[in-house]
Amino acid sequence: MMNLAVGSSSRRCASVLTGLCASLLCAATFTGSAHAASSIFATTGTSPRAITIDSAGNVYTANIASNDVSKITPGGTSTILGTTGSAPIGITVDSAGNIYTANYDSDNVTKITPGGVSTTNWAATGANPQGITVDSAGNIYTANRGSNDVTKITPSGVSTTNWALTGSSPIGITVDSAGNIYTANYTARNVSKITPDGTSTILGATGTNPIGITVDSAGNIYTANIASNDVSKITPDGTSTILATTGTNPRAITIDSAGNIYTANYGSNDVSKITPGGTSTILGTTGTDPIGITVDSAGNIYTSNAGSSDVSKITPDDTSTILGTTGLAPAMIAIDSAGNIYTANQGSNNVSKITPDGTSTVNWAETGNAPTGITIDSAGNIYTSNHDSNNVTKITPDGTSTILGTTGHQPYRIVIDSVGNVYTCNSGSHNVTKITPDGTSTILAATGSSPFGIAVDSADNVYTANSGSDNLTKITPDGTSTTIATIGSRPFAITVDSAGNIYTANQGSSNATKTTPDGTSTIVGTTGTGPGAIALDSAGNIYTAQYNSSDVSKITPDGITTSISLGAGANTYGLVLDPAGNIYTSNISTADVTKITPSSYPAPPARPAAPAAVTGNGQATVAVTANPKSAGFGAPSSYTVTAVQNASKHCTISFLQSSCVVSGLTNGTSYTFTAKAKLATWQTAASAPSNSVTPTPDPTPDPTPDPTPDPTPDPTPDPTPDPTPDPTPDPTPDPTPDPTPDPTPDPTPDPTPDPTPDPTPDPDVGVSINNGAEYTNSPNVQLNIVWPLSSTLARIANDGGFANAQNRALTRTVTWRLSSSGPERLPKTVYVRFPGSNNASQSFTDDIILDQTAPKITSAAMKRTSSYRGLRSYAVSLRGLDQVSGVAYYQTTTDRSKPGRLTAYDKYFTYRSRSTNPTLYLRVRDRAGNNSGWTKLRTAKP
Repeated sequence: MMNLAVGSSSRRCASVLTGLCASLLCAATFTGSAHAASSIFATTGTSPRAITIDSAGNVYTANIASNDVSKITPGGTSTILGTTGSAPIGITVDSAGNIYTANYDSDNVTKITPGGVSTTNWAATGANPQGITVDSAGNIYTANRGSNDVTKITPSGVSTTNWALTGSSPIGITVDSAGNIYTANYTARNVSKITPDGTSTILGATGTNPIGITVDSAGNIYTANIASNDVSKITPDGTSTILATTGTNPRAITIDSAGNIYTANYGSNDVSKITPGGTSTILGTTGTDPIGITVDSAGNIYTSNAGSSDVSKITPDDTSTILGTTGLAPAMIAIDSAGNIYTANQGSNNVSKITPDGTSTVNWAETGNAPTGITIDSAGNIYTSNHDSNNVTKITPDGTSTILGTTGHQPYRIVIDSVGNVYTCNSGSHNVTKITPDGTSTILAATGSSPFGIAVDSADNVYTANSGSDNLTKITPDGTSTTIATIGSRPFAITVDSAGNIYTANQGSSNATKTTPDGTSTIVGTTGTGPGAIALDSAGNIYTAQYNSSDVSKITPDGITTSISLGAGANTYGLVLDPAGNIYTSNISTADVTKITPSSYPAPPARPAAPAAVTGNGQATVAVTANPKSAGFGAPSSYTVTAVQNASKHCTISFLQSSCVVSGLTNGTSYTFTAKAKLATWQTAASAPSNSVTPTPDPTPDPTPDPTPDPTPDPTPDPTPDPTPDPTPDPTPDPTPDPTPDPTPDPTPDPTPDPTPDPTPDPDVGVSINNGAEYTNSPNVQLNIVWPLSSTLARIANDGGFANAQNRALTRTVTWRLSSSGPERLPKTVYVRFPGSNNASQSFTDDIILDQTAPKITSAAMKRTSSYRGLRSYAVSLRGLDQVSGVAYYQTTTDRSKPGRLTAYDKYFTYRSRSTNPTLYLRVRDRAGNNSGWTKLRTAKP
């Protein structure tokens, strides 16, 4: 976390020290994030899981627990528009105002007309459709998580179930203007691109576990990565970068006309905004568990809040209000041209609609089972990807709901292209489904593993954020699928801007990635913890919604992140923006939508002054002047110094120091350096460059002795030699050794040879603990050491004074035991010096947090939600607690001697069994590897 040299692992910032003890160590004031005021815009059906908006500004949510769709007018009036299939989890709307939900449990799509007429089983999908989208021609596409494919459903409801394959577990889905479908593949951590003819390729890698996905007008794909808390951007040529970090667990992502990205952060109950330049801020708070997000033409953002069953509206001035209630567990969120907000309610299997004035129709339209994704077409039709029923629901502007088509397994998100084709990213089957306006459904292409986010660009290329494989898939309109990027951890949501840059919200790494059209991928900013949704505004700001922290991160184009609290909403899941810059989040736990206006966005902190550099041998010492504290942010916790000419050469200055050493530089090459200041929730823009320095080697002494003897001998020899030799030998040896060496070397070698160092040491000096891990549950660790060429040993200690240091032979790996004293939350630091080298007086360090406390399950419950083809679905709610490293995974089993596979921690998931009264054992694991005890769950017969 606070490494002092390039060779040290520099993958972590000092967030733990900042949050816990920075004020104690340096008397700095840390005020945390600046949050806007927040209220609930409208209520929805139960657990709205997805949200979308139509051209009139009506908001719709897919309510997974109540199997319906809520409609919320621009004024905030909320009604249930129509019922859906089982567990609607995705939602979208077409140009005619029809709403479609992807029904996770019933593997179908529900279509609801604008009048509220619902065709529950309008079209079949692949297994467990989760994302859903619609193209400009009215085709619906679902991302089928269970069958790793995309279903395409034509406007008439003809479904090609396995239209195109995707990566593993596609969840999010989107479509570009050219008709390309993109899925965010959760398990594969990449994006699949499926061309209009169904050819599928992996477009690029993402952050960890991408869920949400979107595309900008230039064809760039963005994913919200729920496990790495960031946004990935993948350009049309497959270049992948982490655009910015988000709030916690971003699950949904959207983009506005200015290219700003917004994510709904499920874990932090807020929305992140990321500008085109990668500056990330928390835009506003949402209801509980925001899981879907959308934006209207005025710039208002709406989230569907699954935990509080409502919709949050965030206005462009950052004023955050609860816009309206939703159905149960709203996932994704969408907005129409009139400013209505729609959420896909995963817990109630419906779509909620919230008008601009906050009128909420909680059960506006029914969907399939567990709708998670939602989108809207130019005619105002809503489409949801139904995670548990593997299909897409289409809902007309009057609320009439039908199943548009089937999808692949577990479609998570949905998107629509310029001709009306709908695409879903199928997190369970790792592919993208394409559904034409007539309901013809096909698997367009395969994606990476577990696509959770999907987006489409102006050329109709589809991009998926693949959470399982940490990459993006690009699928061209002809179905050609390629992987175009590999950056960010667990990309969960994705969006694309007008220039074709792709942005992902990376849930695992809590940041956002930007991928340019040529495939170059960079981290554009940090977010709150676990961003799950992402969106862009017209100014290029990126927004992510964090589930765990129920807040929104905003990342400006120059990479500055700010955090905005959502207030009453909890567990943000979806996020969307309107043209005026208002942000809306769907909050899964409070079942509402939060609206955040932009006026109260906190001003970003100033960038540092230009650093000062002093040259050395293959290195430079760089000093910074402390940044002044800024309102709403406090003082920086650390500075990252980077060589302008080679960004891989960098070092970190902690708040206890004023300089650090950038090693591994090439002698004879000129370098300048920039500095960025860091706090737990933001990073400033880079400073102006330092003075230029040119490293040079140290002077080398002449190794060859003078071969010429003294030319002037002693002129006066002894004239009288002693004739009698001394019979007694002199006990004192002659101090002058024999000038003639023994011509015969000693044939017996030294029996104790000196330790031999590795003959090819790396010039980048440093140390890392457990290959750069952030947490460990054991004090016994492995140190990875890279030493200077001139060194012969390493001196290692657990304290900076080296009071109890040990000398160790130079080997690549050293076994070491950390100090066990002190609080668990504080990092344990290992210090290394290299005596006899040019770096002899310099300490190289790395940190790791020792967490030996097991996590706890604070609450868990299971209830029957639906039954389909003899397979019963049970909604499981889970709350885990770990105050040191945080809960990272959960395991389920029916036999505790045979634990199931580890799954990324989620507060809500679906368990399937053919039993009418199953027994399920559940436990959680923290990031350090500690397991909780088993909790036994039972459910009564329905």
